[in-house]
Amino acid sequence: MKLTSFEERMRINRQFLESGVILYDSATCYIEEGVTIGAGTRILPNTVITGNTVIGKDCSIGPNTVIISSKIGDKNEIVASYLTEATVENETHIGPFSYLRPKAHIKSKAKIGDFVEIKNATIGEGTKASHLTYIGDADVGEGCNFGCGSVVVNYDGNKKHRSKSEIGRLSVAIPIWYHRLQSVPMDIQLPEAQLPVMFRTAPLESQGQNKRIKMDG
Repeated sequence: MKLTSFEERMRINRQFLESGVILYDSATCYIEEGVTIGAGTRILPNTVITGNTVIGKDCSIGPNTVIISSKIGDKNEIVASYLTEATVENETHIGPFSYLRPKAHIKSKAKIGDFVEIKNATIGEGTKASHLTYIGDADVGEGCNFGCGSVVVNYDGNKKHRSKSEIGRLSVAIPIWYHRLQSVPMDIQLPEAQLPVMFRTAPLESQGQNKRIKMDG
């Protein structure tokens, strides 16, 4: 963040106020020159917005939020979270205490809840990771649901690979996903009851069948 005087910060903040942005406490909002924020967006106290960040209309940002060089669409709510080089589409809910790392892409109407970290991953439309979840190097489909404590990793000990969800609108509640275990290859075709818990998936109620995750590499 660039070091600026109080007077310079107030000048920048006044420009946003005049363009229709709502600042709840200008004295605690740190917004760099070059940031773009749409009309009707509310910036709550103790919020820092820097870099080439673009925020759309009618969002609620903060309190206690840091956004660095990220692209935020319209009608998003971001609460007490840290975003850096991330993309958030429209009508999402982020936080509290979410961490979106570089190349995190959150599609519209998704929910990223408390103590959830997303890194180099795309989260599909309407997908929910409500709490205590890590998703890295993955492409997750729409309409998924991650249970508490889910971890998506895709590392074989030497190289990171990318995970790809092929489950469409399935509701998923699995404790842990791993790319590979030495004793259980990912392409096994065992009955569901014989799979370790980390490979089990929730049934697709409407079709009475199970789906699994494909992990490349």
